[in-house]
Amino acid sequence: MWELTESPAWLGLIAFASMGTLMLMSPVAGAIADRIDRLRLSKIAQTMMMIQSLILFALVATGWVDRWMVLALAVYLGMGHAFHTAARLSLVPNLVTQELMAPAIAINSVTFQLATFVGPAIAGVIIVAALVFAAPAHAVTAKEKMETCKFGADDQKLAGAARKSFMSKCMANETAKKPAKKKPAAAAPQ
Repeated sequence: MWELTESPAWLGLIAFASMGTLMLMSPVAGAIADRIDRLRLSKIAQTMMMIQSLILFALVATGWVDRWMVLALAVYLGMGHAFHTAARLSLVPNLVTQELMAPAIAINSVTFQLATFVGPAIAGVIIVAALVFAAPAHAVTAKEKMETCKFGADDQKLAGAARKSFMSKCMANETAKKPAKKKPAAAAPQ
């Protein structure tokens, strides 16, 4: 968003759009998580977030991204997070006995918070060190979401082939855009 607007206000608005939607939708998502299969709800929410990543990837890769689109996608992502969080937190009581409930909830919370802190830090180092562009980063996020959802083997083969084909075209285009390195001029004879 900073590359689009160079505005701290827009950065804050995008964060608020995602977190505000998460906060407003959490009670609704919790009520739904209590009434339907939590694992299925988690997969649906992961699919929602995967679709958001794919759309953002496509917009960034094609150069069609606009601040209003990013704002709408942030709201959509907040909804996905609300449903995923409700499903994830309500799964723990189904997995452990009553006497292990408190430690299990604590471990679940710690691992999730640690991942949200450490993951972006590692990604930031990798992006800076490898000079990776934003569009491939969104493709990797979408790939991880796709693998989390456990689609059928045929669906995954098709998605993998399409992703490899698209990524090879993207990388070929990026390589073609880079200017050729100039060789230093030879010293003139004296």
